[in-house]
Amino acid sequence: MRDSELFAHIDEFDMLKDRTFVLCAGPGAAFLDAGFRVLDTTAGESAFVKRLLQYHAKGHPESHGSGQRRADLLSAREKEILVMLVKGMINKEIADRLDIAVSTVISHRNNLCAKIGTRSIGRLTLYAVLSGLVDTDAI
Repeated sequence: MRDSELFAHIDEFDMLKDRTFVLCAGPGAAFLDAGFRVLDTTAGESAFVKRLLQYHAKGHPESHGSGQRRADLLSAREKEILVMLVKGMINKEIADRLDIAVSTVISHRNNLCAKIGTRSIGRLTLYAVLSGLVDTDAI
């Protein structure tokens, strides 16, 4: 669908604006002006994720309150370790900071990854942000 076709029937999309992300190869000014949330696919991964997290921080009608339930999956120590991982610390640094053994950090890390269902640091970061454990400005 070309932009002109969409904008010819823009009123049909009004009810979807708060639940829709428009992916654009560029800034997508026309979509922004129309009130859509736009993600520039050419901006690079870091900028793309940061923009997505900014949109999430502003609120999404279906996500209110879900962050706390997500964070409740993890123990207090697992949350602490997750925050440190997201901030770029390695196992040894975390162990030194918490005054625990590296093997204990690895055990907590394995447990939190199993609970969240991923070992990807990117996904762990998204989980931490969406759960309210880490502010986007801290990463």
